[in-house]
Amino acid sequence: MPEAEEVYPSLLSKANEVAQFFKNSAREDRFFHIFSHIDADGIASASIICGILSELGAPFQLRCLPQLTSYNIEEVCEQVRENSVVVFTDFGSGQGELIAHVSKKQGCQIVIVDHHPPTGSKPSCCLEINPCLEGLDGTVHACSASIAFLVAKSLNTFYREAAELAILGALGDRQDCGDKGSLTGLNQLICEEAERMGILERKIGLRLFGFETRPLVKALEYTTDPLLPGLTGDEGACLKFLKSIGIPPQDNGEWRSASDLTRDEMRRLVTSLIKYLISKGADVNEAERIVGYVYTFPSEPADTPLRDAREAASLLSACGRMNAWSIGVAICLGDREEALMEALEVLKSYRKLLSQLLNELFSGDKLARKGIIYSFHLEDKVDEKVLSAVTSCLFSPSRFEDNSILVGFVNTPLYVKVSARCSPKLARRGFHLGQAVGKAAAAVEGEGGGHSTAAGAQIPLGTEEAFLEALSREARE
Repeated sequence: MPEAEEVYPSLLSKANEVAQFFKNSAREDRFFHIFSHIDADGIASASIICGILSELGAPFQLRCLPQLTSYNIEEVCEQVRENSVVVFTDFGSGQGELIAHVSKKQGCQIVIVDHHPPTGSKPSCCLEINPCLEGLDGTVHACSASIAFLVAKSLNTFYREAAELAILGALGDRQDCGDKGSLTGLNQLICEEAERMGILERKIGLRLFGFETRPLVKALEYTTDPLLPGLTGDEGACLKFLKSIGIPPQDNGEWRSASDLTRDEMRRLVTSLIKYLISKGADVNEAERIVGYVYTFPSEPADTPLRDAREAASLLSACGRMNAWSIGVAICLGDREEALMEALEVLKSYRKLLSQLLNELFSGDKLARKGIIYSFHLEDKVDEKVLSAVTSCLFSPSRFEDNSILVGFVNTPLYVKVSARCSPKLARRGFHLGQAVGKAAAAVEGEGGGHSTAAGAQIPLGTEEAFLEALSREARE
């Protein structure tokens, strides 16, 4: 199989440039400030940078944020020392003016490790590595963690760990958009490299959450990608479903997992789930996505969420969304004791919250519709960090038409947080959700942006309707 340098030479050349800069700055004993996004990719990419700097002996400080915006940029500046190095991971490329402000105010060198579409001019002291600048699709072929992996590979520092974290970042960003839920592009090459190193196993199986490690009923209950309407978040319904298809959920009082199923039971479970999804409105192709690539890390304990790569990515995401990103970073850097125990409690609370919100949105008519745009508002019920997860879980092709857009809102004391999703089919027809959301936010004196199918924004309080009108105009045009 080809190496990354054979397929993406310009991207690897830029990674070498960043790696050399890190090495030189560490020799000069410069202080590093790292700012990153709070999702799985943000935590994974920031952890790779932390691992690199730690092995280089460079002093650093990390903070994860929900977004990098004009609402928090002064707070960022206050934390940055003069003449330091500021590294932005999983954001920064789309915030050129804010990056320039930090550089000018603090006189620091900027490094951006990102995969979001670049906008705005960057200061001359900015070193940016982004797949979009090298002709690679940052929506599906590379995430920030996979780009950070290239920097680690260039230094041969924190290399094996970075490969595992890159896969977590890609799965956390739902970049498994290839055939049978596979990773593609640079992510695929990293998977092949991880397999050669013996740290990753791939096989076709049921894409249920924690299917390799959890009791079967819990695997059904916790699965959100693909969403199982009527089963996701409802343990009682999952128990009833298993019994209805003749699969006992327990054996002698012990909960059964995938390894306990007979071959006939496994075939029956797969067939029944596909039929169930079709009965809930999914087309055949979407329903068959329940079977696909399962990614596992054989060196991780089988009884923890770290064994299944998708489950591990969800664990990192839960830590970030529940204000516990430092616990996620500790796990990424090797803590398998105290941090892991704390993370399991965080994940439990996160899953409970997510299930409650999804069940509430599924029950009754909770979605408003205006043309092709569906929307929901969580008011101030949850922290803004949870909104994007709810939007991602709620948006499925079986629930919305191919040309639909889903928009979620939640209030904060300073602004309204926006999260939006649209189908890949709509994006392939030329619509770019990130650009449309950015323009709609600007129309109400807010700011936003993102990928072709997933985007976010911050808009002034009380401007939700005006934002939806502006987004609708962008969609029509």
